[in-house]
Amino acid sequence: MEIWPSAAVEHRRGPERGELEEGIVLVDPVADVSGQRPRPPKRARRRNSITDLRGSGEEARASSCARDRSAVSVRSVQPQSLPLVCPADRAELALDAEAASYGCGTCGARYPLEAGVVRFLGGDDAFYEGRYLNTIRWLPRRDRGPWTWPLWLMMSGYVWAVHRHVPAGSTVLELGCGSGIRYLSHRYRALGLDLSAASLARVADIYAACLQVDLTRGIPLPDASIDAAIGSYVWEHIQPRDKPGVLAELCRVLRPGGKLVLLYDVDGDHPLYRRMRAADPALFQEILIDREGHSGWQDAAANRFAFEAAGLRPLSHRGKEKLLIGPAMYAKVQEWPGSFGRWARLGRRFEFGWRFQLYNAATRVLDESVGRFLPERWARVMVTVCERP
Repeated sequence: MEIWPSAAVEHRRGPERGELEEGIVLVDPVADVSGQRPRPPKRARRRNSITDLRGSGEEARASSCARDRSAVSVRSVQPQSLPLVCPADRAELALDAEAASYGCGTCGARYPLEAGVVRFLGGDDAFYEGRYLNTIRWLPRRDRGPWTWPLWLMMSGYVWAVHRHVPAGSTVLELGCGSGIRYLSHRYRALGLDLSAASLARVADIYAACLQVDLTRGIPLPDASIDAAIGSYVWEHIQPRDKPGVLAELCRVLRPGGKLVLLYDVDGDHPLYRRMRAADPALFQEILIDREGHSGWQDAAANRFAFEAAGLRPLSHRGKEKLLIGPAMYAKVQEWPGSFGRWARLGRRFEFGWRFQLYNAATRVLDESVGRFLPERWARVMVTVCERP
């Protein structure tokens, strides 16, 4: 399995044989030998303003690049393979002749390759297998403003934080990737890591590598091999006793100056949480912690301490959803009796369509305006950006 290194970027314009998108070299199959690509009819251009997500990953990349007439050109360096390593002894793994599994020559362990997923676990995880199968498919027409501004609205600004802190073309490890974010596979050399093989199989055609791995048992990548590690709603699933070991592994695989970008739920004193706990502490524990697998649920201060103790330097540690909560939360609130249920039924009207877009935009605006002056303990989720020295 080959994972391509960063490309050398050369800023220049002109009709290139391969039209390129900030760090990814792609050959346009429609272009003629002169490098010119026929301009589609006006109606076709309007219909294809967003990448056709039904095609394969390479087709989607090619069409997105072909539409961007002013994209920077990227000149590729010679490709080099980035080997996988055995989680047990960090010896380099070798792919067998049938391309059916990876083997460790030191300890003799074998890891099957199935449906594009390298399976480092002995079987399926009872809790997480097939639990998160949704792929975020939205793509900007071009990878610059104003086309990328909607990223600011997505996932409490998490995707925007990744876009801002991690340069295009970087090698990025997505922790607990689920079924992925398609934008990441276009901007980065994305490696997906998750406990669920079914979730990983859904992005095996667009991610550079898909690894079924338990983070607490090690990361099967060489030292200093990635530019960034990112993850949404995975950190709170790691028990506090395991977090120092996970952070040590992340520091090992990150290059100096590499970034860690995380979005995660936090324990705190959000007004809604305070009322829900007071109304029924047992129900609060069952629905928000046990049922969700939030065994690593901690407050903002405890998480920051863990990052700093691991030697990471926090660049940003911001609480979100201090006033409005995400629409998905209303389904959980609805299980509380009395006024909670009535309020949740009203909130669930904003789960889909234009109502969701309007509500989400209002939440983000409040987070970045009024929310800055509210106590950090009111935050329901955090977006943290750290740097490896």
